[in-house]
Amino acid sequence: MKIEITIGSMRFAIDSVNKLDIKIPHNVPFTLITGTPIIVRIPKAKYKLHGINPKNDYNYLYWRIEHPIELFVSQIQNNLSKKYNEYYTCYEDNNNYNKDFVRPSMYAPSFANLFEKFRFIKQVSTKLVIR
Repeated sequence: MKIEITIGSMRFAIDSVNKLDIKIPHNVPFTLITGTPIIVRIPKAKYKLHGINPKNDYNYLYWRIEHPIELFVSQIQNNLSKKYNEYYTCYEDNNNYNKDFVRPSMYAPSFANLFEKFRFIKQVSTKLVIR
């Protein structure tokens, strides 16, 4: 089945879809390596809690090496939890319910303490325009 969609003025076609069968170890430590930088945005409400005093009154900042690692970890855990729940809620609430997308009970995770060990390699920067 070929699916065609238009986004703005661009037209795309999906020729096929394959379900990945990735097994994530349960209760067994494993290593997660990213090929691209992890970007963590920190909302203004968390500045004071973590002792962050920005030069300007920004609504958010991006995590940097001088910020507490706990803040980085909590933001990542919160993001994973949010995406996990959004993904499964999307399929649970869909009228075209698909049994392949039932929330796995063994992975109804608490994302707290998800990471045990970190190795910081480098901080990268890009041009950021804030208005």
